[in-house]
Amino acid sequence: MYRYTDIAFARGEGVFLYDFEGNRYYDMAAGIATMNVGHCHPRVVQAIADQAGRLIHAAAHVGYMAPYVEIVETLRSLMPPPLDVGKALLVNSGSEAVESALKLARAVTGRSMVLAFIDGFHGRPMGALAATGSSSGYRRHLGGLLAGVEHVPYPSCGRCAFGHGPRAPQDCCGQWKAFIQMTLDKLVHPDDLAAILVEPIAGEGGYI
Repeated sequence: MYRYTDIAFARGEGVFLYDFEGNRYYDMAAGIATMNVGHCHPRVVQAIADQAGRLIHAAAHVGYMAPYVEIVETLRSLMPPPLDVGKALLVNSGSEAVESALKLARAVTGRSMVLAFIDGFHGRPMGALAATGSSSGYRRHLGGLLAGVEHVPYPSCGRCAFGHGPRAPQDCCGQWKAFIQMTLDKLVHPDDLAAILVEPIAGEGGYI
């Protein structure tokens, strides 16, 4: 385990975090993008309290729960076709979502290979970690991870993986496309490709 600081947080309110000595800090990470309405927003606190007073847990694979159904219906209403009539799986974390997506992609396609991007972060369980390419420190001393994952450069002209420096997209060197094509030619046959795992907005790799 590691920490970036020695600060011990005691509470949060709005955009601020407070330590046990009462010092106040801006939470510039928004709880790693989970506190988009701020810490301890009254409506969120009330919703948690109300639900805890009705039902804290019931196994979702045994029966239905109203909040589960409501959030799935809301998600479907926001999705474009054909996802608006699809199914949803609610899990506890992004890492678990990635693990589930990897299993689903392999099961549905019958294929085994996955392409992920260097600098991408997808989690630290053994499957998601195999797709994470943002730091070798996450893999240190862990040995073999999930097989069948290959990494290619993230297509960012602002932070070119080939050392060409920041440039406008129209001036892109195009080497990332050549690298992906070479990977498909030499390492991952397209007929074996189950999924391409990519962050729509690169997070830990540079917030692009």
